[in-house]
Amino acid sequence: LYILARDPLPRAYTFRVELAEPGRWSQVRLALTDPRSPLVGIGAAADPALERARKRLLTLVAKKLPYRLRRGHRLTPEVELRLAALTARARRYGARRRFLVTSGTRDPYRQARAMFIKLVLGARLVRLYRNKKAVRAIVRAFRRGRREGLPHYEVVAAMQRVIEGQVCEGKYISEHLKAGAVDLRSIGVSRRDRRALRRAVYRMRRLVYYKLERRPPHFHLAFRRLRQRTRRPAYCAPQSRPV
Repeated sequence: LYILARDPLPRAYTFRVELAEPGRWSQVRLALTDPRSPLVGIGAAADPALERARKRLLTLVAKKLPYRLRRGHRLTPEVELRLAALTARARRYGARRRFLVTSGTRDPYRQARAMFIKLVLGARLVRLYRNKKAVRAIVRAFRRGRREGLPHYEVVAAMQRVIEGQVCEGKYISEHLKAGAVDLRSIGVSRRDRRALRRAVYRMRRLVYYKLERRPPHFHLAFRRLRQRTRRPAYCAPQSRPV
């Protein structure tokens, strides 16, 4: 990604994008969103014209990607590159639509809200998650709040506190909490696109796990062999060091 020219009078920038391989627009998007990049960091803050150019270019690049990221959701760079490779492969196999990402990296609040919706819709969470003990503790918090007649946001807050305690103990109920999973919208997706996505997942089966969930309906993708490390969250109490 190069800045070709800067016109000082209208305060405008001219960019040139060179792709080492066709279809690598996800890498360009990461270059435009990386906090370490001069286009995002101090350079953009000091020059409003550069920031406007970055946002405009980001909008144009987003249209080239084989997927769409719903506003308010975020993905890690490694997961975004994996997702771009997967959806691009699905496009080559005949998918005609751009898949919509409805959920990515979650904090405990987003995870509690997602599980709350599942429980309200009647999903059996014990069957969905591997850590049965952890999910039962979250379900108990949900049932306790509903039994006491608490409003939904207080029930979600109670579930959030349980999830935060589990994360501080190193127990992650979902891959979303470790920034390793993505949900794609399945409503309105044709059979042709579903077949293409399943075929792409099969070709990348060593790197991604696929599951179609019903409540609410979506495609769940969990990526494997990620190099990223999970850091201890700030809301956890500091660990005492042995003397």
